[in-house]
Amino acid sequence: DSRLHEPMGSCLSMEMNMQGRPMLPEPARVEYRPGVFKPVPEALAIRCSSAAHGLRVAAMLGMGESSVIVTPLAEGALEFIQVGPVADCHTIHPAAEVPDHQQGYYLSMDQEAISIVSHSGQGLFYGCMTLLQLVSKEGFLPALTIVDQPVLDQRGIMVDISRGRVFTLQYLKDLVVAMAKLKLNVLQLYIEHTFAFSNLREVHRGADPIDALEIRELDCWCRLHYVQLQPNLQSFGHCNRLLTTKGWRHLRES
Repeated sequence: DSRLHEPMGSCLSMEMNMQGRPMLPEPARVEYRPGVFKPVPEALAIRCSSAAHGLRVAAMLGMGESSVIVTPLAEGALEFIQVGPVADCHTIHPAAEVPDHQQGYYLSMDQEAISIVSHSGQGLFYGCMTLLQLVSKEGFLPALTIVDQPVLDQRGIMVDISRGRVFTLQYLKDLVVAMAKLKLNVLQLYIEHTFAFSNLREVHRGADPIDALEIRELDCWCRLHYVQLQPNLQSFGHCNRLLTTKGWRHLRES
């Protein structure tokens, strides 16, 4: 049984605390209901259309990989994740509630099950990120319904890797993970002289530049987290290092 067996007062106190928990960004619509969901891993299974997202939810809830059952989607079907009792094979597809947006999702939780549904893998991923914010240290989850989609299709940050330190690849990967949790989907790298162009070795010498292999690895990592990696390469007005290097000084205006 996946239900929580606790004294009524304890459940009510937990329920009230969880309803006040902030979510970032704030979902478009949240409706709380009485009750909480307490996962009991050995009594639950995860049925999903995506193994990657199903495994992500399993890790959040302390469930093993063997609990994930992948169901191939028919053409035009909705992407979904369903967490519920092992004996229950029913999958909830509330099509009327799912936002008509590729980044939108429907998330529902009660005392028995969790359901996340979307028109795309990206929307399903964002539903998982909301679920991650809702998991308490004690493992409780509030009974609720969330219907969410972004106001802006592109939401991101620009990181300057030229006029200060050049961040390591691992730092940038960790940043992408943090961005994904907040549903940010664009990362721009501001670059003046800190990319290792093969024909500009004198320009980036001693700058510990990021190179093409690192950019490719970072790009693959970004794609896994639904983040678009964008270069922000500067024009001559912001290329002092280039224009003070021998072979390029003749291009300076002053």
